[in-house]
Amino acid sequence: DFSKFGVGNSSDPLPVSLLYFTAEIITNEHVKLQWETVSEQNNDRFEIERSSDGTTFDIIGIVDGNGNTNESITYIFNDRFPPTGLNYYRFRQVDFDGNWDYSNMIAVKLLDESDIPVYVYDILGKNVYIGIDYLPQGIYIFQYEDGRVERMYIDNRNR
Repeated sequence: DFSKFGVGNSSDPLPVSLLYFTAEIITNEHVKLQWETVSEQNNDRFEIERSSDGTTFDIIGIVDGNGNTNESITYIFNDRFPPTGLNYYRFRQVDFDGNWDYSNMIAVKLLDESDIPVYVYDILGKNVYIGIDYLPQGIYIFQYEDGRVERMYIDNRNR
């Protein structure tokens, strides 16, 4: 589905045809935004915006447009420091003549470490989770639901 932007301050459509706009959580500290245009005319830039409530947005980056092209162009912007919780993203496409409009809004939820369940298994694969604070001293390998694997030394003798 191609979509023509409408202009934020007039009734003429902007000459940018957008194929898609997506957000992908790479890690809990990195969201990759990607979009593709199939044609552009007079396209100056994209102003990337983020919000925690879907109403009040802040500009977090600018990506240069490609002016005039009839070729598909893929754009990527990496949000390297998103806050935990729900994050809304959109971009404002701005023409050289100052006309502009917003993309659709997309959202991702970044979990706080306390929101990520922890399962502890013994060497035989038996779930032995009793709370990290009560594990015997030793080296443990944790695999989180988001795919991360972490080796950790636990020493609860002083608790």
